[in-house]
Amino acid sequence: MGNAASSGNDDSSKTQNESIINLSDHCLEKLTNENKEVSDTSDDKQSALESPSDGEWMLKLKGLDQTHSNTNGITVEKIYKMIESIYQELEEMRPVICSADEVIYCLKKHPQKMIMCKATMDAYIDCIDTHRINIIKEQIDCKLREKNKEEQNIIEKFLQN
Repeated sequence: MGNAASSGNDDSSKTQNESIINLSDHCLEKLTNENKEVSDTSDDKQSALESPSDGEWMLKLKGLDQTHSNTNGITVEKIYKMIESIYQELEEMRPVICSADEVIYCLKKHPQKMIMCKATMDAYIDCIDTHRINIIKEQIDCKLREKNKEEQNIIEKFLQN
């Protein structure tokens, strides 16, 4: 969308790329037409008052987006790769205790007769409930151990005095 104008034409140097000024076609057209005489000033005022169409705005936004992406190195592909890597990390962190694969397979096999999958669903629910109960037991045991340590410390301090 925009044209690049710079003092040098060598794009291999990073410092020269940073000094490149990006100008839109509209700006370049205004700059080049500045020396030309305009016969009717009322046409200029009217064209200045007209707003760009939606298509022109979309082109401008697309150009800004591309410039931003090139400047910051963020592209749609990189975003999708980041999202995928985050999902992979979460999957690695999340323990697979009870697999729902059998339930899903059964439900796909019997889409109109879900009652046929009741035993499989019950087994899955029991597995989840057992895991939840075990987590709660571990939390309670941890709290009891901490409380016992505190009581033991109080008793030791009392006996030392």
